[in-house]
Amino acid sequence: MAGRIDFTGRVVVLTGAAGGLGRAYARHIARRGGSLVLVDIGAADDGTTLDAIAGEAAQLGGRAVARTADVAEATAGERIAEAALDVFGRIDAVINSAGNLHAGALATLDDTERDAVWAVHLAGAVNVTRPAFRQMVRQGHGRIVL
Repeated sequence: MAGRIDFTGRVVVLTGAAGGLGRAYARHIARRGGSLVLVDIGAADDGTTLDAIAGEAAQLGGRAVARTADVAEATAGERIAEAALDVFGRIDAVINSAGNLHAGALATLDDTERDAVWAVHLAGAVNVTRPAFRQMVRQGHGRIVL
């Protein structure tokens, strides 16, 4: 098929992989032959585990490993990058899809809730991207999606 995006031979670190957009990205990449490091803090809201999603990726034609991690933790990104390199030997892309939801209007967001959102959406993206970026520089190639 002309114009088909092919992930064969590519390794993607995917945060927020248990549900929503992250899970959809995992399926999309797996269907196109990609290898995935699936990262989330736990199971999806429907109870689906990262291991189940990794199995689904394999059925769709990809390869995947599951890693439970809280991207808001400063050292999480290093562990995630190490997992990618240990299992697949490279990192070609990072998709920062992890997020937490503040169920309410911006006007009702207090400082504690704001800090929790920033910890995942901002610090978490930096925590995961920084070590992956260093590897991408060494490889001379990589993509980052925020």
